[in-house]
Order: sequence, then C-alpha cells, then structure tokens
Amino acid sequence: MARQAKVKIDIAPDPNLKEGLSFKGDPIRFRQIILNLLSNAVESYPTMGNDADERTVTLVLSRQKTTAVLTVTDHGMGIPAA
Repeated sequence: MARQAKVKIDIAPDPNLKEGLSFKGDPIRFRQIILNLLSNAVESYPTMGNDADERTVTLVLSRQKTTAVLTVTDHGMGIPAA
C-alpha cells in the first residue's frame, strides 16, 4: 500500500534508547494498531500532488520512564475540522 502510494516509511528508533523494550500484551492486537496507524498515515496523502520528499511516514519508538511511546508522523492532509 505504501509503495503504491509512493510513501516512504522511515523507522527511526530513539538514539537514547540503549536497551530493548519489553512488551506485555497481545502481540496480534499491537501489530494491528501499528498497521492501522500506518494505513491512516499513508491514506492521509492525496492521490496526486505533494512533493516526494514530503511523502514520508516516520515511526519513532522511545521510552518515558516505564512506558514505551510509539510516535507516528506524516505530512498528509490531516483530519478536517468539521
């Protein structure tokens, strides 16, 4: 889907994250959440237009004390205010 939309997916682990993170939960549901976030980010780009450099979705995994934080960033159209 990302390839067809010409959207680059950039996975950028936090450089301050020196050790791995452990996950307690359902790995299938966690995977589905990540796939939904990626799908929404890719779909936020219009079919035509947008400079190729801006058609990027970035995932960053970081830690805040005992919590893992996954940040998904895109430069798509966003959600309409209405």
